Amino acid sequence: MQQLASRETEQLEFSASNVTGTQEMPFAFVPGLSVRSVTDSIANRMALPTDVTWTLRDDGSSAYLDEDAPIGDQLERGAHVTITPKAHLGGSD
Repeated sequence: MQQLASRETEQLEFSASNVTGTQEMPFAFVPGLSVRSVTDSIANRMALPTDVTWTLRDDGSSAYLDEDAPIGDQLERGAHVTITPKAHLGGSD
């Protein structure tokens, strides 16, 4: 398993695609940024609709990333993520 990126000294490099697979782009972020900030930046760069809440899924583990946690704590360098609409599937609050 590769070592997670150092929060202070390195950029975390990974690739992302949209849910339809029509766009794939490389990205590099400071590992200490929240996943929410990174997701917003990816959605903006891909010109995705702004009236949708987006989330990231790690293609290696199929896990959705914790929006409030740092990206560098959840992804390894070279990972691939998919940006998908965040869906609330039923249930009552």
